[in-house]
Amino acid sequence: APALPALRRRTPRRLTPPHHPLRMHDLTSLTALFAQAERRRDLALADEAAARTAHTAAQAKADELLDYRKAYEQRWSDAFTGQGAIELVRCYQGFVERLTQAIEHQQRVARVAESRWVAATARRRRKMRRVTGTRPDWWRRCCARRGWRRRRSRSCAG
Repeated sequence: APALPALRRRTPRRLTPPHHPLRMHDLTSLTALFAQAERRRDLALADEAAARTAHTAAQAKADELLDYRKAYEQRWSDAFTGQGAIELVRCYQGFVERLTQAIEHQQRVARVAESRWVAATARRRRKMRRVTGTRPDWWRRCCARRGWRRRRSRSCAG
């Protein structure tokens, strides 16, 4: 029996060799990575803005409570410099004590909000570095691919 010739399987011609740095799927992957980094950066920016707003509101409330306590103590000292009923003094002391507790609580809330803001800022900076690290590589490859296509079209036309 005669030997059958080996069948050669034709592979489609590639625009770029398998080892070429400008293969389309590489650029697509890099583009997807760049877009994902930008989305994460945008989310980090929004988180940072929300944390900053929460901190500002908490700090403003704590400051407002402090101002109120100062004004209340001033009104008390102006109105009752002389003798006051013991029940009235106890009422004043109880109110000032509760007000002080509220101020301390609000200051803790403000500190927690500040730490969240600091953490959100650090996350945003990391995301920004990721985007700025990905962008040049992506841009360089896009430009290189355009140049490679131009050179290829010129050589095919000539």
